[in-house]
Amino acid sequence: MRGTTRGVLMAGLVWLLAAESAPAQRLAPVLLRVTVPDAGARVWIDDHPTQQGGLERLYISPPLPPGRSYSYEVRAAWMQDGRPITQKKHITFRPGETVAVHFTPDQDGDVIVLFDGTSLKNWKKTEFGGQGEVTVEDGKLILEMGADLTGVTWAGPPLPKTNYEVTLEAMKIAGSDFFCGIGFPVGNASASFVAGGWGGGVCGISSIDGAFAADNETATVHSFAKNRWYRFRLRVTPERIMVWLDEEKIVDLATRGRKLSIHPAMEPSLPFGLASYATTAAYRNVKLRKLADDHPAAEPAR
Repeated sequence: MRGTTRGVLMAGLVWLLAAESAPAQRLAPVLLRVTVPDAGARVWIDDHPTQQGGLERLYISPPLPPGRSYSYEVRAAWMQDGRPITQKKHITFRPGETVAVHFTPDQDGDVIVLFDGTSLKNWKKTEFGGQGEVTVEDGKLILEMGADLTGVTWAGPPLPKTNYEVTLEAMKIAGSDFFCGIGFPVGNASASFVAGGWGGGVCGISSIDGAFAADNETATVHSFAKNRWYRFRLRVTPERIMVWLDEEKIVDLATRGRKLSIHPAMEPSLPFGLASYATTAAYRNVKLRKLADDHPAAEPAR
């Protein structure tokens, strides 16, 4: 609360401490009715966390002195399609009013379904040399183990080069090297991300200032089980490359002033492609979302 009052959160209600000199008979409460698109969404009022759950929450203030306006910032955070969404609303009201605050599902940008789960429409098999078979089975894109790389390259309409986010699920079925490999544009440059590389555990971006993923600051090591789906989210903006493994951010690279180049072995994947190395892998739910130019890097609420 701003001005001559301040907000204090107790038991899911916002208690407003008004000026003591205000005549009690003239005071009136305000009702704040907040709706959210997810019953598990978290709500803050002027940075004070609230405790209520459900799709609709009601906050009631004690009586407030009339004759002036008050304002709040209401913030809500929830997960949508596996990604964290945070929205803010600024509201102004007078005592005695009922104020409705509606948070709606995020509609930022356009979502493109890259893999339809039934065919290789808009894809072509990548000619790496020595690649395995590529098939579609039960909604999954299957990359069979080859001598080295097996993959598919996007052959559909042009995709954005920046301000975009790719989400997908990948599974290692057999083999001992990377099961998720993405070749992708970064503005006028390009790069590649791998999960499970260099013997099965390394995740990271190639190449940064000439250094491959295992040898630069994006390298992390993880244990990947076979026949389990892992969710990956790759975000590219003019300033950063970010990658999440399930809900953990594993790459947050500031790209300004850095030289980016795709790993030479992944070049046939361009302009955009998916691959595995000496490993049978499966992909599903491959989507690309265009971001607004000023899209923030939202984090999950804690």
